[in-house]
Amino acid sequence: MAYSRRPWSRGSIGQHAVSAYVLVVVGATVAGTVAWWTQVHDPWPDTTSDYVLWAALTALAAALERFRTELFGESKISLAFVPLLTVGLVLGPGPTVVAGAISMLFAHLKTGSRPLQAGFNAAVQGVSPAAGALLYQSLAALPALSQAAEQSGLVAAAAILAFAVNSLLVAGVLSLSSGGNVGSIWVEKYRWLAPHYVGLALLAYVVALAYTGLGIAGIGAFILPIGMYRLSIYQYVRRTRSDVLRLKQSEERFRALVQRAPGVIAIMSRGGTGQVLTPSPDLASRSETDDLMSMIHPDDEERVRYLVRQPVKDDGPDDVSFDLRLRHNDGSWHDYEAVASNLLDNDAVDGIVLNARDVTERKQLEEQLRHQAFHDALTSLPNRALFLDRLEHSLQRSRTRAGFVAVMLLDLDRFKVVNDSLGHHRGDELLRQVGARLRSALSSGDTLARFGGDEFTVLLEDLPDGEAAGSAAEHLIQSLEAPFNLAGQESFVTASIGISLSHDGTEPPIEMLRKADAAMYQAKGDHVDRYVFYDEDCEAFPVERVQLESDLRRAIERDELIAHYQPEVDLETMEIIGFEALVRWQHPERGLIPPGEFIPLAEETGDIVAIGHWVLEEACQFAKAAQALSDGRPIVLGVNLSPQEFLWPDLLPRVSEVLERTQLDPACLRIEITEGTLMADTPTINNILKQLKDLGVELAIDDFGTGYSSLHYLRRLPVDIIKIDQSFVRDMEEDERIGLLVEGVVRIADALGLEVTAEGIETYGQATALRWYGCQRGQGYYFARPMERADALRAVAAGLTPEGEPERQSAVA
Repeated sequence: MAYSRRPWSRGSIGQHAVSAYVLVVVGATVAGTVAWWTQVHDPWPDTTSDYVLWAALTALAAALERFRTELFGESKISLAFVPLLTVGLVLGPGPTVVAGAISMLFAHLKTGSRPLQAGFNAAVQGVSPAAGALLYQSLAALPALSQAAEQSGLVAAAAILAFAVNSLLVAGVLSLSSGGNVGSIWVEKYRWLAPHYVGLALLAYVVALAYTGLGIAGIGAFILPIGMYRLSIYQYVRRTRSDVLRLKQSEERFRALVQRAPGVIAIMSRGGTGQVLTPSPDLASRSETDDLMSMIHPDDEERVRYLVRQPVKDDGPDDVSFDLRLRHNDGSWHDYEAVASNLLDNDAVDGIVLNARDVTERKQLEEQLRHQAFHDALTSLPNRALFLDRLEHSLQRSRTRAGFVAVMLLDLDRFKVVNDSLGHHRGDELLRQVGARLRSALSSGDTLARFGGDEFTVLLEDLPDGEAAGSAAEHLIQSLEAPFNLAGQESFVTASIGISLSHDGTEPPIEMLRKADAAMYQAKGDHVDRYVFYDEDCEAFPVERVQLESDLRRAIERDELIAHYQPEVDLETMEIIGFEALVRWQHPERGLIPPGEFIPLAEETGDIVAIGHWVLEEACQFAKAAQALSDGRPIVLGVNLSPQEFLWPDLLPRVSEVLERTQLDPACLRIEITEGTLMADTPTINNILKQLKDLGVELAIDDFGTGYSSLHYLRRLPVDIIKIDQSFVRDMEEDERIGLLVEGVVRIADALGLEVTAEGIETYGQATALRWYGCQRGQGYYFARPMERADALRAVAAGLTPEGEPERQSAVA
């Protein structure tokens, strides 16, 4: 028997409407039964055997109702219909109503069901078999074996009526409580119970036959078959439920895999339509159907149809790979890679399975990588590799036709000044604007490339003579005469150009570049803002510089670099509290070369990074040794980082590795950077500073005041110390305003929680004034010149207390 298990109060109609429905059903049942009873004047069980039969069958129905079998969802069935219909066939519909209601109410006693729900189920349990009994009693007498064939059909009809009354009443109350459609609920949950009702009704007819022939004892003989029938149903339901559950899990797993599969999965029919299986919220169809073909780019449609048809051919391949474009909802076309697999022989599929994945980002990345491989990232101009390739092809073409090929190497004059004063972000912007100016000054057939740094190259083809190359160079120089706007500030830049010519294309591309480079250095050495053609005189000029570059590159390998250490003292106690590491180059032929001569060259060539590696290693080893001699006093070692070193990708792991290898406390290392490096104020710089700070090292701004000082980055950036540039210290005794400026810097730093170190202290008066201003630290010739490692360690062991005022020194540390 089907019945409702849903809590009615959750419905959209409400508890009162459901209650009214229940009362109507109960009232109609009672009224119909009374009317029938009154009409037929049939006494309610009139013999003891009838009472025994009624009581036994009611008890059996109640027992069977307690052992329901749940089927596939929201309903359960029981075998209680057999004894209830037996009551109806033998005793009539009246006793059936009472027996059904009692058996259902008994079944609800220990389930904790709501009273209204229990009453409704009891009413349905009574009225549905009573309806079937009413139909039977209206057309036939008691079951008779001689009329079994005719009466069996009537019993089946009674069963269908009982089923209809039962299922429609339950579907009706579920519809009221859930707001669903009665027909949909009935079809989904109960239509499949009709055969079950017919089978139970025929079994009830057999029980009724046994009673009419054998009396009450005949019913007992059928209890065992009823139990076996119930067990058979239970086993069948159990197996079926298990099969359905496995099938449902398999379907859900398949659906989950398909819906979460990357890309698009579709089945192409033999007719050429493609049903999309995966949810595709991004895809936009050109029709109302979910047909893949309506999503394909019109230019790709015929090609895709042809390629998809290939696996259909008997001799065609099983899989076909191809590219196509699909439209997205935003109107854009995306690139997809697709594979069509032949599953026509699979009855469950019967089609061509197409798997497609979006490769738009990959293709864009590939295109971007191709572009980056042959173009400069900053200016988007061709890079060295692409320029050399074009130059080689140009020289090959010039061998078979008249005309000159010219290579120009252009170098910006004083670009380092812009970088140091305005910051690298302004320098980058200047390079972008210079590239745009130069590009506009050339014709479409010319090639402009950036080799790196501030160097640009130009390739000119099919020139009538060298004068045409000179005119082009003049035009390039003139294009740079107008000022450049860098964040509202005007900046001027000039260029020096070296030109090499080839008229027969026999020279290698690298040789053409070398000659242009030699001519460029000649132009830069003679005078800025000019161009020079290559000749033999150009060879002598760069030899010394090239030799110095070569020697510098080998200086680390040959152990020619020396680290000197200038003490930093506490201006109150005059004790050494730290050092600044300074690099010197002991050239085997030229002697000691000061940093001012080779550091700029190292920054141009990129060797500054390797030099910085060496200085950091040496400085940390010295700091570890100094700490052991300081008698417990903390000794902090300052190491300068150039902008190139600071932005080098392996800076953080390198610093961490050196600290770990030397076992130096990170608090004893101070990284010093210039204002120009900080002026970019980019997330990258901020992140590097934070990570250095997380390592535990100190951070200092070196040469403070020489750039564009900003309280903004003093407040935002995690720096610990500012080092006032020696130019302010040198002039503060002669210019009172400079002294006030230094005092103001000290007070601002104190307000921000920063310490101040004054650089270049050379006199007793300077040291005294700085103490008066509140400056905590100082370094300069007044205390000590930069010294070698051994002397510096001796100074640490002895401390440093100047006696009197040393002679003022003019040299700069």
